[in-house]
This record gives sequence, structure tokens and C-alpha cells, in this order.
Amino acid sequence: GEVVAVKVQHREVMTSAVGDTSCVHWIVRMGSAIFPQARFWWLTDLMRECLPKELDFKHEARNAEEAERIVERLNEEMGVGAASIASFKKQQQQRHGGRGRGATEGGTQRVVLQVPKVHRKWTTQRVLTMQFCGGRRVDDVGHLTRKRINPGRVCRALGRLFSKMTYEEGFVNCDPHPGNILVDAEFVNGTEEREKGR
Repeated sequence: GEVVAVKVQHREVMTSAVGDTSCVHWIVRMGSAIFPQARFWWLTDLMRECLPKELDFKHEARNAEEAERIVERLNEEMGVGAASIASFKKQQQQRHGGRGRGATEGGTQRVVLQVPKVHRKWTTQRVLTMQFCGGRRVDDVGHLTRKRINPGRVCRALGRLFSKMTYEEGFVNCDPHPGNILVDAEFVNGTEEREKGR
């Protein structure tokens, strides 16, 4: 009965990726013949190494799980206790069929960062199944204003996350365009605001 998000890779993507890598290799080879001082062979080497990983959803699932562990540690550092998050997630699962939402402690507006949980049982190399997280794009300032969400708090939390991943963990797993970072808000007891950046 849980609502999930499913990402399915088209069959021809891997074939196209191999073709793209060959095209880039050819362009780099031609460019090197015309401009010998240009050194772009690293690009084709990097594509050959990284593209198969990028297209393997099991690899993406492992990265999402590591990102989730980092996010949980950061939430603790930001003062959003694990007990209150776990309790709130359980309430939300019962109310919303498993869709995670945000959390508050002591009536204070807090940003809770969340990476959707991976459902390994339904994940393959070409199918990624994850917890569904609703919300609005982080760049929808009108929505943030209407919901009385402090954009500065969301920005600071995301800044701390990217800094922690980059400088402390040495592990950056993201595609940080606004469509991938959602803010979910709901009222609690009619007055308190809960917010969640994903």
C-alpha cells in the first residue's frame, strides 16, 4: 500500500551512451590532431569509466543509501533529533501511505533534509524504486512565501549538506537542479510549520 517513485531506464540508453562515448572520443582525436597542445583525452577516459556506473541503477541505489546516512548525521548536527524524526516519520507513514514529510521540535521551525529510501527488492540495473516524497521545487519562492517557509533556512541547510558531503565526507551524490530538490510543508495544529528539503 505504499506510494513509491519508480525510475525506469529506456532500453536504448546504454546503446546511445556507447555511441556518445565513441563520438566524444572521435572529436577529441580530431581536436588533438588540429590542436596538439589541447589535452582532452582525460574526458574520454572519464566517460568510459563513469558512464556505465551512471547508468547502473543498483550503483545509484548504493550512492543514495550512503547519501541518506550522511543526511541523517547532518540532521543530528542541526539539532533535529533522531527520535523526533523517527516518531514523526512513523506518524506520516500512517497518515500519508509512507510519504515522508518534515519535522519540528518544540514548536520551532526546522529544516529536515531527507533522501528517499531505496526499495532494494524492486530495484534492478534499469529500474530504481524509491520512497515517494512529495513537495514543490526549491526555487518556487511564491510557494515558500505562501507557506511561510523561511527560504534562508532551506538554503543554509542545503549549503551545510553540500559542504559536509564535499569537505567532510568526500562523497558527493547529487544532481542539484531545482526539480530534484523539493520542499514539503504542512501545518501542524494550525500554526506550526513543518518543512522538508529533499
